[in-house]
Amino acid sequence: VVPFLRSIDLLAMPSHKEGFSNALLEALACGVPVVVTDVGGNAEAVRDGVEGFVVPAGDQHSFQEAVLRMIKTPELRVTMARQARTRANHFSLEAMVKKTEKLYSDLTCRKLVNGPDLVYNN
Repeated sequence: VVPFLRSIDLLAMPSHKEGFSNALLEALACGVPVVVTDVGGNAEAVRDGVEGFVVPAGDQHSFQEAVLRMIKTPELRVTMARQARTRANHFSLEAMVKKTEKLYSDLTCRKLVNGPDLVYNN
């Protein structure tokens, strides 16, 4: 998949329904700017105008305009490609582990400062 992704200029995902797309994250990690619809986790993974464009689902005109803008503006694609690689690191396994560890640490510290819960709901 990596050689293919590194050979393309942009990824267009006109999804009507999506979860948190691995294909999208793989494209970002390979430095591929994207045009995606605002479904599932797409808008969390892609910041509109930074790594690519996020358009409303079902809005064919906006989707077409975003793709054409990418095609007609190579310097925009290059800038977004750099940002895409950086953004993908935000969702790496290492980043997720660090965020989970920080969450547990914060919760543990809060528990120590505030003391144990005195009320239990059964």
